[in-house]
Amino acid sequence: MRLFSPSGGSRTPPAADAVAASGSGFRVLDQVRPAVEPGPAFRPVPAESTAEGLRAIFTPTRPRSLGPLFIGREDELKRLIAAIEEERAHVVLYGDRGRGKTSLANAFADLATDAGCLTVRRACGADTTYERLFRGLLAAVPPRLLDPGATGTAASLLPEGAFGPEDVADALGRVRGAHVVLLVDEYDRAESVPFRNAMAETIKTLSDQALPVTLLLVGVAASLDHLLGQQPSIQRNVVAIHVPPMQDVEVARLVAAGAGAAGMAFTADASAEVVRLVRGMPYYAHLLCLFAARAATARGARDVTAADVATAIAEAVRKQEPELGGVHARAEAVPGGAAALRAAAEAPRDADGRFAVSALPPAVAPVLAALARPENGPALIAHYTPGGLRYAFALPTLAHHVMFRAALMAAPNATATTVRDDKAATQ
Repeated sequence: MRLFSPSGGSRTPPAADAVAASGSGFRVLDQVRPAVEPGPAFRPVPAESTAEGLRAIFTPTRPRSLGPLFIGREDELKRLIAAIEEERAHVVLYGDRGRGKTSLANAFADLATDAGCLTVRRACGADTTYERLFRGLLAAVPPRLLDPGATGTAASLLPEGAFGPEDVADALGRVRGAHVVLLVDEYDRAESVPFRNAMAETIKTLSDQALPVTLLLVGVAASLDHLLGQQPSIQRNVVAIHVPPMQDVEVARLVAAGAGAAGMAFTADASAEVVRLVRGMPYYAHLLCLFAARAATARGARDVTAADVATAIAEAVRKQEPELGGVHARAEAVPGGAAALRAAAEAPRDADGRFAVSALPPAVAPVLAALARPENGPALIAHYTPGGLRYAFALPTLAHHVMFRAALMAAPNATATTVRDDKAATQ
């Protein structure tokens, strides 16, 4: 029995008494790929409510769910579906902050719900315990999905006080007729070693018992080991999906779709500048588009120009200054640091955000080494790989900060005021 049916069907949530039914059906690419031109699904924002509407369209601080403004990630969604539907595996979504991992997980959860699964979401915090997490997750599994005789939620089947993976498996083993997806976001925030060991054992126990339950863990990390630790016993039970930066064409679609929803349009050069600067990071795409659209609205225009994008960049720099101004100043104090930082920020990067020293002018190499020393931040981190020395920004946000500041220096209408404001902010 397939969890998801690729045979078609509309995206209508199943009725409460039909959640247990398998395969309500969906077409992945049809659901994920929106029309770029404004249409009925976009409902352009009325001019009198533009400020509020823009915050709902460009959402740098809030993840997306599946819908007309969810852009790209078709490959990752198909991989998620295959991992669960064909491989019966648990899944870990990981990657740098700002790449849209939670939005991707939300989109998958929406598809899973439409296909008849029960999807439950919880987020971790620094003080999250194993018991608190699973009591919260299982509290959302209602009695109607449990075997006869259950009078409460699945959480009521857990022992009082402390419990472990076997107890969780016993409770979930009483689920009947529905596949349960347990989505655990911000998993990286829970750093307790006992907690992570218990989670690894839970994955193994659920897999060994072939229960109709999928754990979907989402977190900021450079590798699977950073999230799960060295857990060789569960490697065969987990599919790790690294969330890369978006492709430039996807970012361009994001800009066009959001502008269409707002009843606005980005000029070709304005869109190109956003695409160039965000380097595939949806967080920055939403941030710059929001600020640029606001700038256009403030001057009574519906066309967003390159000048509006320059204003947005200045706003983004001011927003980042409290966090990044100090580390940026220390790095620029290194002889040759300013030029080396800019070269590093603009260098081609791999999916892990690293760039090769060989891709930069030879004169930059010793400066990069200096920027990787502790006394200079460090601004960079060195990675010795079989293909040669590579660097990554110690704070990935610093790379965008450097690019934004460089873009401001190239914008004659914003340079003097913005640079003066930035220097004042760091004093």
